Amino acid sequence: MDKDYLFIYGTLLLKEELNISKFLYDSSEFIGNACLHDKLYEIDNYPGLILSEDKKDKVYGKVFRLKNFDKTIALLNEYEEVGPQFAYPNEYVLKKVEVCMQGTKYYCWVYIYNHPVQEEKRILSGDYLIYKIKKE
Repeated sequence: MDKDYLFIYGTLLLKEELNISKFLYDSSEFIGNACLHDKLYEIDNYPGLILSEDKKDKVYGKVFRLKNFDKTIALLNEYEEVGPQFAYPNEYVLKKVEVCMQGTKYYCWVYIYNHPVQEEKRILSGDYLIYKIKKE
């Protein structure tokens, strides 16, 4: 059951701006708003999530249940450039992590940034949408 859940936190949240986001929203069931205890960074007009052991660190996003997991993940991996056909090491890796949603823990797939980050580019709010609005 848990294999079907995906946590998104960045450009995939932009339903009205990207075709891949429209596809995700249309082919999945929105479960709810959630957070992870990790860190968020501005990479290059898009965010990257880095794992953290500090429970004070938070990244906010949404959880979706993927109706057709294999097809959806294949398309998302193409968008995120995850897989052997892309430059090694991939910019992101897909990993299952614990996500908190309204007091319930889910194990969700999430795209984790796979390169070094600059600490001064950390998005302290942990919320990419708020960060993006303030930046514009």
